[in-house]
Amino acid sequence: MKIQLSEKKYRLQAMEMMALQSNINPHFLANTLRTIFWKSMGQTGGHNEVSQMIDYLSEVVQYSISQGNKMVTLAEEIYHTSNYIEILKIRYKSKFQIIWEYDEAITHHMVMKLMLQPLVENAIYHGIKESERFGYIRIRMRARGPLIAITILDTGVGMTRAKLLELRKTLKAEDQVEHIGLFNTSKRLQLTFGDKHRFHIRSKVGYGAVVDITFQTEEGLVLETGAERDAV
Repeated sequence: MKIQLSEKKYRLQAMEMMALQSNINPHFLANTLRTIFWKSMGQTGGHNEVSQMIDYLSEVVQYSISQGNKMVTLAEEIYHTSNYIEILKIRYKSKFQIIWEYDEAITHHMVMKLMLQPLVENAIYHGIKESERFGYIRIRMRARGPLIAITILDTGVGMTRAKLLELRKTLKAEDQVEHIGLFNTSKRLQLTFGDKHRFHIRSKVGYGAVVDITFQTEEGLVLETGAERDAV
């Protein structure tokens, strides 16, 4: 019975994770975008702003629909998040700047696919876009022993203490309408890493918001499993 319950829980988690990603997995969109890309190139005889956006978007869509819920290297996640950012740079000219801070030595670590993009999107749409001043988004990633720590900081409008507490509460709910990117990322981290992760949001009106994520690397999990085995 315990095995059956375990298998049922695993299937439920897998189905839930697939459902969370299904909103951004229309295969036909990738093919359609590629067709539009070549047609836009044909209109001007070469690259133009439209073809550039389509090219970046095609990469983003293809990445989201490829190989299901697999883990990817941090290098892959950075590359595809950068493609998404390039689209927003064209849409919101002279509105924000992205600052990446990480050591190349950590980019081989495996992370959850589509982890960074929803958080960057949230920072832009709910923070930078609503602000009248030029905004910065700092993405800082570093290794802490067996953990990977990621911080995404924006200089947007921020939120009141009451709104922040309400957001933290709603992220723990079963369903979420607003801040879908935050909700899906938080839920997927829970399904992927369980109690081996931390997802925390801080904010202050007029100063911006900070999302802190920590999770255990595969190397850390192997070491921990070995330590538990030795203890037994």
